[in-house]
Amino acid sequence: MPIMAIGIYLLFLIIPFIDPKKDKYQQFIKVYLLFRNILLLVMLGIYLISALYALGYNIKVKIWIPFLIGTLFIIMGNYMG
Repeated sequence: MPIMAIGIYLLFLIIPFIDPKKDKYQQFIKVYLLFRNILLLVMLGIYLISALYALGYNIKVKIWIPFLIGTLFIIMGNYMG
């Protein structure tokens, strides 16, 4: 999971340079960075929840994972038209 998060972070860094419409990124750079950071934070949260559950801590995975993903969708939905 951490390797996948690093890969996604690197992909978010590379995408503006390989996209044919590079000039459009300056119009929505704040939203782009917000999406990148929120996605990585949700992935970190999922990793921590699953790791703590695997170590034997009493964490309600059925509640926290949908909450994190729902929060991700709410935040992203507010910024998408």
